[in-house]
Amino acid sequence: MRILIIAPYFAPNPEVASVRMVSLSSQLVSDGHSVTVLCLSRKGLLRENAPEELTASVPDGVRTIRFDLDYSTAPLVADYLNGKRFARALSSLVDPANYDVVLNTCGPYYPLEAASIIGRWGIPYVLDFRDLGAINYRPAIVSGSGAGAAKAALKRLYGKLIKRRERRAVSLADRVICISGIDLEAMERAYGLGSKASVATNGFDEARLVSIRPSGDKPFDLTAAVFGKFMYYDKDKAAAILEAICEIRARGVDAGLAHIGKKYDWIDGVMKSKCIDSACYLNLGLMEYQAGMARLGDADFFVVEDTSPDDVGTKIYDYIFWNKPVVAVVPPEGPLAKLLSGFANGFVCTTSDEVRAAVERIAAERLDCLDPNLDRDRFSRRHQNKLIEGILEDAVKEARQR
Repeated sequence: MRILIIAPYFAPNPEVASVRMVSLSSQLVSDGHSVTVLCLSRKGLLRENAPEELTASVPDGVRTIRFDLDYSTAPLVADYLNGKRFARALSSLVDPANYDVVLNTCGPYYPLEAASIIGRWGIPYVLDFRDLGAINYRPAIVSGSGAGAAKAALKRLYGKLIKRRERRAVSLADRVICISGIDLEAMERAYGLGSKASVATNGFDEARLVSIRPSGDKPFDLTAAVFGKFMYYDKDKAAAILEAICEIRARGVDAGLAHIGKKYDWIDGVMKSKCIDSACYLNLGLMEYQAGMARLGDADFFVVEDTSPDDVGTKIYDYIFWNKPVVAVVPPEGPLAKLLSGFANGFVCTTSDEVRAAVERIAAERLDCLDPNLDRDRFSRRHQNKLIEGILEDAVKEARQR
């Protein structure tokens, strides 16, 4: 197959939004397919990342088409405006005659604005929702959110605009891929996907971890670690983790959290406001996947904070790879809580006291694995990439039969 992947965030960006398609494109090329990725230019990536953060490599054999936009940063509606600009630029970037199928991964979600253009190309169009989009719109974490009637009205308008855009894109797609069964159910309720819906979860990227070993640079005697976003979705839940570690540290234990990922501007302020000892938090910065995984392997246990009632997330699979205890401050009835509860040493917490009790148990009982009977291969990307490859092949086959 000749495959066009639309993935604005791609290598050299090393973050979660990029990893799924970097892994998939590499495996597709290995399986003999021709793969082109339409992705942001280095200039575009530098709007959100420092130069030293752009550490990931484009897989061998994968061709890239780089684009940039007159990028809007308008509060709340930037994604919608950038979608309009992306749609206007698409025809000059891509010759549809060169491809058998288009895979558009979301998010970011602004390329959905081009769905009607892709629909006119006459080739199969597959949508991959690595996160729920418009139907999981969370205005509390949208840039520019805040109090006031005008902003509240603007947020409602923005929500309607992106839902209309997403509904149109889904209706034009030949296939829709969701990240979990719960996400698929939510999309089905919203859009009536029927037989064109499939599930392909995330996973750890075992192809890049064949010879991975812990780095040996352990920052604390009792080290917790998080790889990816921290104190992004819920400041209070993240603070509960730090408060628990801080209390243990106050008892004379060299305990701390190593954060592999972007340090948000507000983290220091939240720690100060809650009287959290800054010595219990160490930010290691953004890292390329393999380097980050090596540092992750140094930890004694991992932590998770999120507010989503619908998603398992991505980094949990990297934690499963290392098979070490996980302490999660997440909605207790959500899919991530249910997944972790199935492991011997997966701890689901809602308060700093519960986090502290979990950490104390990990230390006192010297718990060193997530589960002694873990079937790790079930959680690899390789299996999920093969599923996506099959979905693309079926879409092409059906298009040729029409």
